[in-house]
Amino acid sequence: MTIKNLIILSIILLNIGCSSSKKAIDYNLIKSEPVCRITAGKVDTLRRHIEHIHPNIYMGVDSISVDLVAEQIVSDNEDKLLSVADFTLEMRRMTDMFHHVDPHLIYYPYLQVKEGFEGKLTKVKVIPFELYNINDTLLVKKSYTPLLKKGDRIISINNYPIDEFRRYIYPTWRSVKGSVMQLQSQVTFSEQYQIKLERQGDVKEFEVEGVDFNHATGERFVKGHMLDAYQTGYCKISQFSANNFIFKELRKLIEETKSKGYNNFIIDLRGNPGGSGYKLDAMFSLMSDKDSLFNMESQFIKVSSKTKKQYKFLKECSKGQLVEFPDKLTVRTVPLKRKLYQGKLNYFVLVDRSTASVAASFANIFQNNDLGELVGEPLDHNALNFGDVVASRAYQNLIISTVQYNEFSKSENGILTPDILILYQASAFENTDCPILDELLHLIEGRNTTKPKANNI
Repeated sequence: MTIKNLIILSIILLNIGCSSSKKAIDYNLIKSEPVCRITAGKVDTLRRHIEHIHPNIYMGVDSISVDLVAEQIVSDNEDKLLSVADFTLEMRRMTDMFHHVDPHLIYYPYLQVKEGFEGKLTKVKVIPFELYNINDTLLVKKSYTPLLKKGDRIISINNYPIDEFRRYIYPTWRSVKGSVMQLQSQVTFSEQYQIKLERQGDVKEFEVEGVDFNHATGERFVKGHMLDAYQTGYCKISQFSANNFIFKELRKLIEETKSKGYNNFIIDLRGNPGGSGYKLDAMFSLMSDKDSLFNMESQFIKVSSKTKKQYKFLKECSKGQLVEFPDKLTVRTVPLKRKLYQGKLNYFVLVDRSTASVAASFANIFQNNDLGELVGEPLDHNALNFGDVVASRAYQNLIISTVQYNEFSKSENGILTPDILILYQASAFENTDCPILDELLHLIEGRNTTKPKANNI
């Protein structure tokens, strides 16, 4: 399960005294008020809770530095009452050190409501768009209303400056759902939203309808087409879910690319939060005639109350132990099916800082086994090293990894760097629909390739 889906699931399961009635949401009762106090005991409890579950939380950060930050959090908030969102943000001064170790680790607040709130939390209306987070600028990535356009720079929401929202989101996230940003900040909720933005130099204001928190766009997880002007096939995989269908669509698009005599194919994993690893072997089989691909060197799990129920091989192990997975559960190589191979093409895989979990592993296997060229910006720090997340609770909501992965990789110092670097600039997204893809296509055009690169040696 991806981090995004876990956050949504946690909202659905929250028990904060609200009923499941069909009454209209009273937005006056969704209000951030100072009710939380930070103590040394709470900071220590949160820290110990993370240590109890995570397999290697001090990989790259020393405990003395964490001690100092923990003490400073308590000192800075002595005798203060904080809202739920601000309590979480203050605690994140410590948990963000762990987030640097493992980007899967997320600490976020429950929705704070006043006594008397009724209605389904999933029916709370939220801002109808997703965002790019580029150098402290928030731009519309995807809009659920025709009034807002991709590339619009958000200035304010309901007259609150966008910086009041931005400071609550994780700065390493390249993209974020508007609903998640609202949950983290809890600045404002309403049926209608006043949006002030800048579009190609002009300041505009719109009133837009909010959408349900768990709004489903109805879009497929995979879509693609031919970029005939560049003699290139293109496939966008937004999440590895319904992977059998993704495999069939990917195969169809590669076959169409070959039938047209084109030599280049792009797989776009930007913003892909991961999902299931099912059928990845079949997808790689389309691209390579090798017998197998290098994958996993080793993997470890911390024995805890969360993990002991999941794996039978932990039955006789003591809590707190770090245990290596048995060989039969470690996929050291990915076996390929030669009959699926589609022939040589120049393959490019597009990634960004929000390419995570299974999608990050896909990109790593692709690069490490020389199947083509990885393109975009570096993945988040240690994006490959942890996973199998679970939802937990320590005063607020916590998403935390249970497994440490040691993949065969060309990454250095925990960072997987693409073969072709294309960095993000907010101004480019304000003026062009898809500047990263455009730059890659111009590169392909400049190469004027007549024969596909031999990428299966």
